Amino acid sequence: MEKSMRVSSNMTLILALFIPTFWTVFFGLMTVAMLFTDEYSLPFPTVPYIRYIILSLFLLFFFVIYHTLMKLRRVELSSTHLFASNYLKTYRYAFEDIERVKSLHFGLFELLRVELKSKGKFGKNISFILNRAQLEYYLETHADTGFTLE
Repeated sequence: MEKSMRVSSNMTLILALFIPTFWTVFFGLMTVAMLFTDEYSLPFPTVPYIRYIILSLFLLFFFVIYHTLMKLRRVELSSTHLFASNYLKTYRYAFEDIERVKSLHFGLFELLRVELKSKGKFGKNISFILNRAQLEYYLETHADTGFTLE
């Protein structure tokens, strides 16, 4: 078994699993309760379309969370491979399969996007929040791997 080093942030667990799960369960149950409660028992003024507004907001935010937070992966690097995990399954990609690695800065955190040459199990792009100190240590200790940032 290859020895690998995690380069994604610990916040990935919270952002990719905890927040989407908590948000979906809490607001999903609230939306279902609003849909099945009679109109006169609702805590809001009797606006005829309040149920549709709440359902639309739930679906909109679920769509946004699904396409942003739930796409974050835990990433580990070995001397020859990149390991990407969604905390349920882990897939291995050779460095030769990576087309480029792009870095995006968002103030408090840095997002890395690994673009693959062909579509993998998680799609063509693997995104993760970078732990800069871990990546710098990896690059110091594995200078000959060929893994580079743009």
